[in-house]
Amino acid sequence: MENDLEQNIAKTPKDAASMPLTRAAQVVDAVAATKEGVTLKKISEAVGLPASTAHRIVNSLVAIGYLAMSESDKTYHLGRRLVRVMHVAFGARNVQAVADPILSRLLRQFGQVFYVNQLIVDKVRLVAFAMPEVTERALIVPGEYSPIHATASGKAIFAFQEESAIDQQLAKPLKKYLPNTIIDPMVVREELERVRAQGYALSHSEFELGVTALAVPIDIPYAGVMFSIGVTGLEQQIFDQYPIETYVAELRDAALELRASLASLAVAK
Repeated sequence: MENDLEQNIAKTPKDAASMPLTRAAQVVDAVAATKEGVTLKKISEAVGLPASTAHRIVNSLVAIGYLAMSESDKTYHLGRRLVRVMHVAFGARNVQAVADPILSRLLRQFGQVFYVNQLIVDKVRLVAFAMPEVTERALIVPGEYSPIHATASGKAIFAFQEESAIDQQLAKPLKKYLPNTIIDPMVVREELERVRAQGYALSHSEFELGVTALAVPIDIPYAGVMFSIGVTGLEQQIFDQYPIETYVAELRDAALELRASLASLAVAK
């Protein structure tokens, strides 16, 4: 593994080797070169730094979320913040390509609009979808943002974020889109707690009149919940043929399938 680590560390000019950012980048390279995690000793050896220096750099990277430590075996892996950056860099067009077979299969099965949303910085955005060729009305808009309080996708993703991220969202004025839209921050928090407990989120005429949506979170290894997969349709007919339990079960299976695809692509070497 030592040779693999050394080969995966970017070579830099000698006059740049002492720069703090360069050394931090080399440490990240060393950790990224392994999928199973790497010890501090191996990091130190791979980057050619004293253990104390490597430890200081690793601690700094852990503090900002670029690395994380597994308490069970004291090994380091890429942190949530860095993995999320990698996913954002992956791009909506590529997410559409990865998700399309799964969304298209669900579309054929249910005949409804299926979609994937992604948390990008502090906003949940539509990044992939599949819809019937003929629809009564436009139910989704590519690139559209999904607020925390009024959409199934917003609820499904934000429910699993850190409290500080939720606090930041709820500190902003919550727009009253429709009569069903909840704008009381305390009630929104209660709704997010229900989403965490049941593992899916619903919205009924909260963002668009007459539209119901259902979404489940996608938990990406090392990144946490930064995607959701969902279905939307007109509320008077979406559950006519299939009950909500069927949709939830199928979306959870699809989330696991998409989780594996997105995780492997984001950390592909």
